[in-house]
Amino acid sequence: MLLTTESAAAGTLACFILAGAYHRLRWTVVRKAIEGTLRVTVMMFMILAGSTAFSQILAYTGASTGLVEMAANLPVQPILVIIVMQIILFMLGTFMEPLSIMMLTIPIYFPIIQALENARIGRAAHPRSGDLSYPIFRKEGCTQCKRCTVECPFGAIDEDEKRFPVFNESRCRRCGTCMGACPVRVISFENYSVDSVGQQLKNVDMPDEFDEKPRILVLACENDAYPALDMAAQQGNNSYSQWARVIPVRCLGSVNTIWVTDALNSGYDGIVLMGCQKGDNYQCHFVKGSEMANVRMSKVDDTLETLNLEKERVETYEVAITDIERAPRLINDMAEAVEKMGMSPFKF
Repeated sequence: MLLTTESAAAGTLACFILAGAYHRLRWTVVRKAIEGTLRVTVMMFMILAGSTAFSQILAYTGASTGLVEMAANLPVQPILVIIVMQIILFMLGTFMEPLSIMMLTIPIYFPIIQALENARIGRAAHPRSGDLSYPIFRKEGCTQCKRCTVECPFGAIDEDEKRFPVFNESRCRRCGTCMGACPVRVISFENYSVDSVGQQLKNVDMPDEFDEKPRILVLACENDAYPALDMAAQQGNNSYSQWARVIPVRCLGSVNTIWVTDALNSGYDGIVLMGCQKGDNYQCHFVKGSEMANVRMSKVDDTLETLNLEKERVETYEVAITDIERAPRLINDMAEAVEKMGMSPFKF
């Protein structure tokens, strides 16, 4: 079965064959066809490039977030918002092509509709609102330390009569902070766990001492830091060290200190943790996840001292989604620091 592109190619080939059969295949005809195709193709690419730039600008300026909040908090029925959106589409259709309208409105309309639907069913609108993989708790390994209960930013963990954790699914936002807080690793998610990320760390090819190739681990928040690195790579002029290996995490609060210890023991020469801004003007999508991670990572110095490693081998930074130039530079700074300190002794 031919796809759309393949069918178009087959039709073009058939046209060439028929034109040749009727002795009408001339260079002037071919040139006109190529020129027409180029005009349409260039126009399409310009529309796509403009749409991509428009989406990025909305993300950088926070306009999309502001529009979503405004639409979700309007004192009117959601159906009226949808009607207004349809009227805008009708007005745009009087002087714009369908593809242009789609590229212009989808980056705005889609999050608004998603927010309205979440508000209708009483579900919080947050980065993982569509993810229903709630925490899984292994009771037999729990020490009842209550760290998960205390550190949960949303108060989504209660206690049963035996003082074991009980997860409140209506409040849980699946950030994974409870998983990062648990010292005995009994909390996990169906598609995200201490073991799954730990396996990613161990599967990275680790050069030996003769290769003289360092390895830098980057644990980047998937909401701000990872998109910033992704956009930096798309631009091409903000590259970071080839020795870095980036692993996205749900939130920096979900980072378990065992990942840092395992990475250092496996021979990683440096570790960079990138989370959102914390404090009063926090930008963390899960309120206190980044703050909790910074508290945990402040105690990593003891681990580094135990392993006889320099404390500069592990750094934690606050990164915004707009830090397209800064995020790669932080990784490059770690690469330079590793070059000065030398390879990790655990490689040998």
